[in-house]
Formats: sequence, C-alpha cells, structure tokens
Amino acid sequence: MQPREEQQDFRKYRSTTDAIFIVRQIAEKSIEFNNTAYFCFVDLTKAFDRVKLADVIECLREREVPEQIIKVIRELNTDTTARIRSNNQTSRPIIIIKNGVRQRDSLSPMRFNLIMDKIIANLPKELGYRMGNDPIHIICYADDTALIADSEENLQTLLLRFDQMAERLNMEISLNKTKSLTISRNYTNCEVELKGTSIEQVPKLN
Repeated sequence: MQPREEQQDFRKYRSTTDAIFIVRQIAEKSIEFNNTAYFCFVDLTKAFDRVKLADVIECLREREVPEQIIKVIRELNTDTTARIRSNNQTSRPIIIIKNGVRQRDSLSPMRFNLIMDKIIANLPKELGYRMGNDPIHIICYADDTALIADSEENLQTLLLRFDQMAERLNMEISLNKTKSLTISRNYTNCEVELKGTSIEQVPKLN
C-alpha cells in the first residue's frame, strides 16, 4: 500500500529534500505574486508510540484488505511483550505492549502510514494554497506535518479538522511545539488556536 502523495517519507525516491522544495516553491510564489501563504507546523506527541492496533485494523478493512491478511497482522501484534537487558543479562518478558509500533519491524511503516493517511484524507484539499490549478494543503514527512492555506480562516479549519481525526486515532497535538508562520512581502499576522490555546506565530522558517 503506497502512502498518499502528501507523505514524503517511506517512499522510494522521496526525502526531506522534496518536502523542503515544495515549501520553498510556495514561499517564492507567495512573495512574487504578493499572495500570503499561511503555514501551521504540527507536532504530534510520541506519534509512533500511540498507534493502536484496533485503528490499524479498521483502516485495513476500509481499504478492503482480505481478512486472512488482517488476521495475520492482528496475531503478530497481539500480546506483544518486551524484555529489559542490563549488564549483559536479559529479563523474562515482563511488559505487555498494547500501543505503538515496533522499531525495525517491516510492518511498522505501513501501520503508521495507515493512521496518517486517514488523517490526511479528512482534510479539505480546496482550502490549501493554490499553485496553478492544484491546491497544496498538507506536506508530511512521517509524523512531521505542515498545514498550508491561503487564508487564516482556512488554516484554522485545516488545523481543527486535523486535530479532530487525530484524536479519533489516539494521536495528540503538542500545543507548545506546534507553530504558525506566514510568508508574504510584508508581515502578516496569523491568529489560530486549538483547544483554547493560541498557536505561537514564528517570524521565519529555519
């Protein structure tokens, strides 16, 4: 299962370079044509640790994956235990892991992508910043996410819709680490909020 076009990680021939290129193109065009671009850089708290098997299975069924495959994935990820190793000694299995994806597990990227794909699919693309005829509303690299809009109102809507689906899938936005940014010829204020907290606007893209 291929990730969505908006996801730059876990894909052949894609990298952070592609995500940065898209952001830079939007920045250049917004200044050239004097159209303000509104960004919100969303930080998900411990995203890989919060993936729930039940949500993954629901996503697989929505994609009409055969039940035999779903059964194998469920069995591989049910009653998972962990051991602690210290001073060259390994404990007996003592921790039952109910959420999250395992490191170096070949299925882990797929499980995480199913969750992110569902969040992305919930966002109205028409609210994005328009490059030609194609609006760009979100760019992802794994769990690093940039929401992009052509107005403060549309950015607020994208953030609320992102949070709505993220919460349904056991994901949590870090309000302290999530930032907004505007790019234009002149400084433009951006006031977006989430759960009664104003999202800090940063002055530049680092």
